[in-house]
Amino acid sequence: MKEFTEFANAVRQQAQMAGNGMAWPRLATISSYDASNHAVKVTIQPVDPVVGPIDSNWMPLGAIGIGNGWGIAVGPQIGDQVMVVYEGGDFSSGVIVARIFSVAQQAPAVPSGEIWAIHKAGALLKFHNNGTVELSAPSTITYTATQHHFVGPVIMDSTLGVAQPVTAQNGIAVFGDNGTGNASTVTGNFNTTGTIKNNNHDIGSTHQHINSGGTGLGGVPQ
Repeated sequence: MKEFTEFANAVRQQAQMAGNGMAWPRLATISSYDASNHAVKVTIQPVDPVVGPIDSNWMPLGAIGIGNGWGIAVGPQIGDQVMVVYEGGDFSSGVIVARIFSVAQQAPAVPSGEIWAIHKAGALLKFHNNGTVELSAPSTITYTATQHHFVGPVIMDSTLGVAQPVTAQNGIAVFGDNGTGNASTVTGNFNTTGTIKNNNHDIGSTHQHINSGGTGLGGVPQ
């Protein structure tokens, strides 16, 4: 029994000695960024007070999703706190596997179960727990597609500007006050095909006016 205990202690001691030569996962801060290769250099934390800060070699920066020239990528900032792991414990083969909020870079208060993407300029995309999606920008949002397909009603709280003809397959209903006392204002030519009615009276090219006496119709259809 004594011999077994001594053997086990010897094995444990050798394992500890071997472990001392390995590089374990470490917190670090980004010191350089290569956007073309999505790679960074880091300074391991805490900094050795004797040696001082020393930059690492270039390390791959992990991403949520990757492809050949596409994926989900967020360009890091100098000073971002990250987690570095070393393949096989080799200090020369570091990889950034996570970026971690810190006291200097505090996390937004995202409710449990929600997904938020917030840019420092104020633009944001939020998936809320009630099923709604919030998209906001302090400036312009640009949509580019060969076709936009909206399923369901579209509500706008401000002016809609359209640079091309508007096609409505099932009619157009216009109501409300546009600020001038009118529900709709048309500037320029207004060409129609079919009947135009106002209060159920034909006001198109074939309409006639009521005579001044109040009975019968007069005028020649145009």
